[in-house]
Amino acid sequence: MNEASKLAQVIREMKGYRLDILEVSECLWTGSGRQVSHDGSTILYSGHEDTHIRGVALVISKPCWNGNRSAIG
Repeated sequence: MNEASKLAQVIREMKGYRLDILEVSECLWTGSGRQVSHDGSTILYSGHEDTHIRGVALVISKPCWNGNRSAIG
């Protein structure tokens, strides 16, 4: 999931399956942090600092993030 088009595809699939939270075990982003996608979904990710390996991510829908922000962090 290291391309913007792959993220968009993941978000489309989440909507199709009506998922609010999705764990991605092969996220290839470096470092760690939080990003907001074009539709307002929040992506929390953590990976290796220098190389695109061993990354994980949580993709959280906008309604879920807004409704549970204090519980998530």
